Amino acid sequence: MFQHKLSSTLIALCFTMMHAPTATAQSDTLEISVQDARQIALRALDVDEFELARKLAMGLLLADATDSHAYTILMQAHAQLGHPKLAKAAARLAYQYSDGKAESFSAALNAGSLAFHNQKYNAAQFWLRRAANHEPNEQSAKMLAADYAKVRAANPLSFNISVSASPSDNLNNGANLSENLVNGTPQLGYINASTRALSGIVATTDLQLRYRLNQNANSRTDARARVYVNTVSLSSEARALMALDPFSRQLKNSDLGSTYADIGIDHHFALGTAGAVATLSAKLGNTWSGQNKNYTFGQVGFSPSFRLAPKTRLSLGTLLEKRWSDIAPKNDLTRSQVSATLHHRIDNGNHLSFGISLQDISSDGRNISNKSAVANINYSFAKPVASIKVSTGLSLGYTHYEGFSIFGPVEGGRSDMSVTGNVTMVFTKLDVAGFVPSVQVQTGRKTSNISRFNSNEMSVSLSIQSKF
Repeated sequence: MFQHKLSSTLIALCFTMMHAPTATAQSDTLEISVQDARQIALRALDVDEFELARKLAMGLLLADATDSHAYTILMQAHAQLGHPKLAKAAARLAYQYSDGKAESFSAALNAGSLAFHNQKYNAAQFWLRRAANHEPNEQSAKMLAADYAKVRAANPLSFNISVSASPSDNLNNGANLSENLVNGTPQLGYINASTRALSGIVATTDLQLRYRLNQNANSRTDARARVYVNTVSLSSEARALMALDPFSRQLKNSDLGSTYADIGIDHHFALGTAGAVATLSAKLGNTWSGQNKNYTFGQVGFSPSFRLAPKTRLSLGTLLEKRWSDIAPKNDLTRSQVSATLHHRIDNGNHLSFGISLQDISSDGRNISNKSAVANINYSFAKPVASIKVSTGLSLGYTHYEGFSIFGPVEGGRSDMSVTGNVTMVFTKLDVAGFVPSVQVQTGRKTSNISRFNSNEMSVSLSIQSKF
């Protein structure tokens, strides 16, 4: 029990709300129960008596400084009274003192809503991810996903980070065997250990930032940046293999790492046909191989997409890229690519896609110019199986180097064929702040008329991704 002085008008409001026989009035002082005070404060919020709600919340906190419900009322009252900093502090304390999944979920959701209405979109996303730790049921999870999508759409800044670790039996894309064959004919020498398949662990970090510069009903323009870092840890078996070969380079972990960085701009806009959209993009970037700068590049692209049917879409793409080598000017190259992908949503919600891409690389550098084609098919299941979302993919590729040379031109050039398959499993119930783990099992095989480029790979990749 606690006492609080109220105006006669507000006393009338209080008596209107109270039904408990324990409530008594003496002069201008009203003594009410904690439960009644909460109900009156909530009613005061409903009828825009925000100062009364604030005072009642403060009184509740005099009785119990850990009352999460009182902090929630205080947050709402301060928000309506134009005190954003006090409302933010109350929201934080409401979450801090919340008890149980439902109460913690509600407190985090309220804090996120407050941040959203104050246009603090990053803070809103932070609180919604906190709410994800306390989802009481599936309905709440769906509601939270919808709220997060709303905040993300309003937020001009988009931030995404993905990390993964993958044990691999061929992290350097090395040859299967030491035999040096060209078109089945043995050649002088052998394939040394450092260019053969080396095992170990590959770790990647992919950071992407996007900022919306402008948006209207028909278009949006974004500035973007990306940094992708690939690091490796050679196994003891790989180190031993190189140590036993007197002619092999003794590679270190840093020799096999790589870094990619770019900045760019994307312009998305609607086309004249219903359901048709397109993206114009341009970017500049650098790559590093090992500890050395590899090349600088510039790229432009155009990607239209057309709705062919309610559940079917065709996406096209074309890009042109120029690379300036930091190793040797003759290794500068021009890369052009066209692609097409057909997406179809099946009646049961599963997703099926077919894609093909054609690429041409031209350069004055030795053994760089080539033409390639890749076809792929992907299938993803809409409904989780035992709380695991499953998707699969298969890719077939062909690359031809017309003027390939090894101590002289190779008859017929170099031709590589590859096949890669993968299965990805996302563990939707292992949720931490809206992030879930996924495992991808991938196997691939590449065959070539030059044995140096025959390779097999098997890898299992563990990564963390956002479920929103």
